[in-house]
Amino acid sequence: MKKSLFALLLLLVTCLAFVGCGGGETTTEAPDAETTPKAEEVGTPLNDYLLVVPKNTPAHIKEGASAMKKALADLGVTLSTVKDDILDGSEKVILLGDTSHSATADAKEKLPKGKTNGYAVTVTDGTVAIVGSNIDATLVGMKYFLTDCLVGKNMSAKTGDVFTGSFGSEVRIFPNLVKWELEETVVVDKPPQSEALATMKYPSLIELQHQSDPSKNGTLLATGERWIGDHNCPIYRSTDRGSHWETVTFVEDTIHTQVRNAFAPCLFELPYAVGEMPAGTVILGSDSMNSVGEWNRGYIVLYRSYDAGETWEAFTTVAETVKNGGEFGVWEPNFVCTEDGTLIVYYADDASVPHSQKLVYKYTKDGVTWSEAVNTVAVNNHGLRPGMPVVTKMGNGQYMMIYEIVGLPGNPVYYKISKDPLNWGDASKEGTLLRDGTKSLAATPWVTWGNVGGENGMLVATGWRMASGTSETGSDMFVSFDYGKTWTAIPNFYSYVWTNDSCTWGYSASIVFSADGKTMYYMANPQGTFRGSTCYTLFRISVT
Repeated sequence: MKKSLFALLLLLVTCLAFVGCGGGETTTEAPDAETTPKAEEVGTPLNDYLLVVPKNTPAHIKEGASAMKKALADLGVTLSTVKDDILDGSEKVILLGDTSHSATADAKEKLPKGKTNGYAVTVTDGTVAIVGSNIDATLVGMKYFLTDCLVGKNMSAKTGDVFTGSFGSEVRIFPNLVKWELEETVVVDKPPQSEALATMKYPSLIELQHQSDPSKNGTLLATGERWIGDHNCPIYRSTDRGSHWETVTFVEDTIHTQVRNAFAPCLFELPYAVGEMPAGTVILGSDSMNSVGEWNRGYIVLYRSYDAGETWEAFTTVAETVKNGGEFGVWEPNFVCTEDGTLIVYYADDASVPHSQKLVYKYTKDGVTWSEAVNTVAVNNHGLRPGMPVVTKMGNGQYMMIYEIVGLPGNPVYYKISKDPLNWGDASKEGTLLRDGTKSLAATPWVTWGNVGGENGMLVATGWRMASGTSETGSDMFVSFDYGKTWTAIPNFYSYVWTNDSCTWGYSASIVFSADGKTMYYMANPQGTFRGSTCYTLFRISVT
């Protein structure tokens, strides 16, 4: 989405009331959506105002001020920025944060009492003051001002209006004023009482967006590695944005005999036709392992559904390995489909001497014949094991591949960026460490790009735990608004304590954005009802 999200927010002002997100209250109501006059007929033109940012303002609020100015510039409003110490009292001003203006002191008096994250927006004659009890709360107040105190290019709030509120841990606010709000948390599946200690990991989630029957678009499908029963791939479905789920079926490997097939499954919907498979075909890739005798043979098998996940057939084997002295597996498929109908499967291969493990891909143009394996990350150090590749296409047309490198201290997460999903440069290179200052992710990564958060959209990455730095929630989420040049670490939506590799909660995740970018679906596996177990849980997050 090339046009700034903030400009759209301003146009949709009355539909995005912010105080409802975290227990806030409004002492003066915003204009009613049905009776609001046209923008050009409401309030005072914003071009008459100055934006006041004190010299000692924290960097995050300065970034927020830049975001406000850009949002208004997209509507044709140009605000000049000044320091509060040069005001002579005659200007119309918007005061951000801790200024020396008396209106700021008055706004501080209006902050909700006893609230950690309280904000206040006050309007007096020619003066708007925006304050918060901390930096994040000030940003929330700025966000509220943009979405509820303006109509088009004009100030719709009037002298005497006071807006106050607060928010809890379910709200995230970024310096560019993008807001996340947790709408709902839903358990998709959990172990039964009879298998109380069962683990459920490798959740995979998609939102259907390319169905020939438009009524099917928006449906959520999910699966995962489920150590319960016969260990076939479950297919879960939700038709109400994740609020309720049903188990549709269990997918079996009918190509290979005496195997379990629910290892590291991954769902994908074809955006373009591949051979005889039309756009909208749902693909499931998973590892099948022989389950009789010694585990020494592995396959990556693909299944397809032509009816939005209702029925499935196994149709091809992408890779096959047999144990020969060392490891034997081919693991964790992940997909990209290009406009010319090329389906690419990325996966980890730990059966290729001299590498302990490497990342490779194969591709097909007809869904029947596959290319030879091509290395993407195959470092020369035999002790290092790149694994669990995930690839996402970004809004600039480039691709990002994210992966773990087991064997480096902390098993950190790295990434590569390429214009061509079939060319990732020198495979012997480790790539770029995903980090925010001293913080970095470790193991079982996921990344996705969404068309929200400004002209560059936003990348969201997760991991199993932290490779360096600490997190109050077990592992942080990492967000980038500049295609991976810089990252911001924030707390996760659920907390856990990682002790060792036997703790599988937090292991892998899956994140997708809705077609309009306004909803982020985050499927993870927090600790389950019983100690040691895990369950599949969906977090539905609104993004504005």
